[in-house]
Order: sequence, then structure tokens, then C-alpha cells
Amino acid sequence: MGRLSTLKGQKMFGFESVRHRIGTRELAWMAASWPRLRSMRGFQELLLNLKYDDDVKVQILKDYMEKLRPSNNQKTPLAYFPEILIIIGSHLDRHDLLSCIQVCRFWNHLFTPFAWRIFDDEHISKLAIHTEESAIQSPKKVLKAWLRDVFSKHGHHIRHLTTHWDSTVRAAVTTGSCTNLTSLTVIDASKMKIMGDHAEEVLTRYQRSEEYSNHMLSPLLKDFIPSVGEICSKGIKVWMTAQRCWHLILSNPLLEYLYLGHHAWIGYHPIQEQFMYDTFASLTNLTRLRNDFRTLKLQTLLEVLPNLRHYTCVFFPWGFRRTKSENLLLSRTFPQLALLELIYDQATLTIFYSLLEFLPNLEELILDQVCRSSDETLSSEDAVAGALVRIGNRPIRLKELTLSYLVGHSNDCDETMERYIKPFLPHTTFSEWTDSDSEWSL
Repeated sequence: MGRLSTLKGQKMFGFESVRHRIGTRELAWMAASWPRLRSMRGFQELLLNLKYDDDVKVQILKDYMEKLRPSNNQKTPLAYFPEILIIIGSHLDRHDLLSCIQVCRFWNHLFTPFAWRIFDDEHISKLAIHTEESAIQSPKKVLKAWLRDVFSKHGHHIRHLTTHWDSTVRAAVTTGSCTNLTSLTVIDASKMKIMGDHAEEVLTRYQRSEEYSNHMLSPLLKDFIPSVGEICSKGIKVWMTAQRCWHLILSNPLLEYLYLGHHAWIGYHPIQEQFMYDTFASLTNLTRLRNDFRTLKLQTLLEVLPNLRHYTCVFFPWGFRRTKSENLLLSRTFPQLALLELIYDQATLTIFYSLLEFLPNLEELILDQVCRSSDETLSSEDAVAGALVRIGNRPIRLKELTLSYLVGHSNDCDETMERYIKPFLPHTTFSEWTDSDSEWSL
């Protein structure tokens, strides 16, 4: 469909209104590849035997469609067939026209859910989202209108959403239709930030509004988001988008995968930690979580997410502090976790063996390094011996341990690896990763 933009193509095949531009050559091509309509024999014979002019044909078809209309007076795809005949009836023979009708009907009911199953706004800028009516509008307004239209019509079909823009989050939340997600990825807030003087300007504009006190804070999150005065310097737009993001998460209890990127605007605001745990607890189907924006207590997280199998936490060296050791301490067994990635995080020897002890089904562990800590109460030998006694005869299932450096990081880490780890993990594969070739370098 070379001469049609993607947007026009999507609208064209919807046939929701006669105002949509119909490409006859495209429909003819689709008709040629589709079987002839056989199930609606009465309608087919009626159309084939018509010998009146077009106006009379249309009226007869409209009368026929009225007979097929359901008792509740709701429109069916059949009700739009006369519009198709008006627009392209003179360009196709009757057999091809019937095939086009069947194509459009199946397109709406069968193909549309698959076409909108995955939505990534990173690719939207590559589309030709232009119409004759919007030629005089700014590209930003056109994009926002397009997003609202998409989520209004197809939001309930989307299962995998990846977003880089606040406009996408706004459209998903305000339309209220994007509630069937199984995966949500929120990354790169560089396009969402409003900082400094511009933030003050936006805030001033909102304060002049009579509805300022009503719409500035979502009732759903009023106990967890800081007041307006606390966040002016960080950007009012970022603050509003943070609310919508959490609202979107809470509106999708079927999520199986959640990725909150290290640039995500939700990290710019001090959300109460308990609220985050409560939010995660509502996601009973969540099996994979990537959290790059805030440190969380591993034990509490595993308690509220009993089905979590993969957990990734990436804290980059620039501007982010490492996870505190106490946040990795475990005191009971969590058999569900199979993969744990703590990128750029070091673990003490005690923490390392604690993970092996209380995560019996852990198959892959990724860390920066494992080193001895000077403030550990036990010596390295005692820590290892105690952990091995508690593990007992249970086999350690760890298949792969990935570190940033296997050797050469520091004398302490090298000694720890050679004396206290490798001898006790004979069936584990040891590997290393670097920023240049790892999938976590964003």
C-alpha cells in the first residue's frame, strides 16, 4: 500500500465512516487474494441480480441491511456495506466487491486485535501521521491526537506496551481502555522532563486555573505523591506523568512483565516505599521485574511477589548509589526465583552465600563483584562454613555466575573468588561481562 500512509491504511480498513479515504487498488488487491463469499447466499444473489442504477442499488441495499440489523439497534459490520458500495462500487465487479466486504469484516473482527497487540511509541515518529485536516496543526498536536484516537479505539487490544513519552502514558490512562496489558516497559524520560524556569512557568499557568486544586493530584495517589511546592524545581510535567504511570500500573493487574527504566520519571519523586510494595502485591501474575530506578528490599519484594522468577536491578555508576547490603539480606527461603541480576552491585561473601542458601532454585546470578567486607562479624572461613552447613546436602543449582571481572578487579576480590567461591561451586559456569557488550548498557 505504497501511496497510503500507515495511519490512512489503518483507518481505511476500519470502514467506520464514509469520510475515510478508500484506496480502490489496495482493496482490489486484497479482494483478489480472498475467497469468494459463500455464506451470505441471499445477499450475494440479491447483489448479483441488481440491474438498477447506483442510487437505486444503494437504497435497496440499505433496506436489506435494515432487515439484518439486530433488535438492539446496534450497528453491525453489515450496516456499513452501503458506504463501501458508494465509494468503490463502480471500480470493482460484484464478485470482487463482495470479497472486499468480507475482507473488511474479517479485518475488523480477527486481524485488528493482532495488529495492536504490541505497541512501542519509539517507532511512531517513523510513521507518516498526516491527514489533510491536520496539515495546518503542529506535529506534536497531531501526534497527541493520534495517540488518543489509537488508545480510544484499540487500547483494549494492546498487551505489550513500551513507552518513552508522557503523551503515550497520558493517552493510555485518560482513555481508560488500556487495562489488559501483560507487559509494560517504561524507559528514557529525556523527552518528558520540564526543568528549571519552564517548570515554574507551567506551574504558574496551572495555578491560575479554577480547577487547579482538583486536577493537580490524582485521588488514587494523594497519600504517596509530594505536594506541589516540593516538586516545582523538578518539573510539573514529570510529576503529573509519574502519577499517570503508577495509575497505569495499578490499572493492569494482569501484568507478567514490568520494566521501570533508570531514566523513568517516576524515580524523580519520593514515592513511599510501602506504596510500591503494595502496588507490586496487586500484580499477582508478575513473573519478571526490572527495577532500575530505586533500591528495594529483596526479601520484602519476594514476599509480595510470590510468582517472581526473574528480578533485575541495574544501578549505573554515575549518580546512583549501590544497593545497601542489608537490602539483600534474606531470612527465609524463596523457591520461586530463578534469575537474579544486580548489575553494578557488589555483594559481600556473607550476602553471596545467603543468596545461595535462601534461593534454592537460583540458576543464574549476575553481580559486579563478590568481596569480603571488613565489617563482617564472621571471618570469611566461618561465613562460608556456616552457609555450607545450613545448605547441607542440598545441591546448589546455580548454573552461571556472571561478574564484571573474574580476575584483576582487586586483590581482595580475586582471592575471594579463588579461595571461597570456585572450590565450592564445581558445577557453576563463571563468566564476565563489560559495559560494551552487555545488554544492560542503555
